[in-house]
Amino acid sequence: MSKIRLMLLVLPLAEMLGGCSRPPGITQMTVTTQHIAGGIFLADPNAVVSGVTPDPPFPGDFTNITASFTDVTNFRGGLVKQGLILPASWGFTRFPTPNCPRTDLFTATRLGNPATPHLVCGQTFVSLTVLPTTVDFLSPPGVLTITNNQNLFSAIYGMPTVSIYDETETLMSAASANWVSADRNSLTVPLLLRPNMFTGTYAIVVRNVQADASQAITGGASVYVIHNDPPPPPPPPDPAPDPCGRAPCLIVP
Repeated sequence: MSKIRLMLLVLPLAEMLGGCSRPPGITQMTVTTQHIAGGIFLADPNAVVSGVTPDPPFPGDFTNITASFTDVTNFRGGLVKQGLILPASWGFTRFPTPNCPRTDLFTATRLGNPATPHLVCGQTFVSLTVLPTTVDFLSPPGVLTITNNQNLFSAIYGMPTVSIYDETETLMSAASANWVSADRNSLTVPLLLRPNMFTGTYAIVVRNVQADASQAITGGASVYVIHNDPPPPPPPPDPAPDPCGRAPCLIVP
């Protein structure tokens, strides 16, 4: 079983971690803490996690106003927080545990609602820069240019892959980079827009190909798509016809 498939095995944990549902109108974030042992992603319980966002709450929203938290994941390595400012850009600090004797700083791209950030020991999420930051669906650029200042991109085992997700973390588009700079600080990737990529914010995740053909996240960014409004909802169905019409009805007990 490959590392990519093994990673998918831990994702359903988010559904069992909190044991509570999200009331209507309340935002929810499910944070998981994990470590890697023998190439397998395992839950890392009882980890102290702090989160913070610089984004303000939406105007008029007096419910989802929490901009920071510090809490401990449970025995399954999970933590559910409600009433946070979402969608928003969140950063996280994960403090040492017996399975992860280090402090990791995670800089996340814009998270949707609900959000499910997975904080894996040693796999921090670096904030990248993308150009253009706004994409016109009616006249999109041929490529996106993504940059960093930490020499993160590598083409040794294959060109990095770039995935685009919507605010529900659904994969909308993916492509391999077509150029990586010699200093490993820049790449370009063809922009593939799908018809259902409606106006809104999308997360971009860049991964490097590893020696064993697995992929490791190097960082992320966000891009805003304009001029592709979703179609209007279908009209409600017509009411059932009155069986009596305008004539008096005979009511039979």
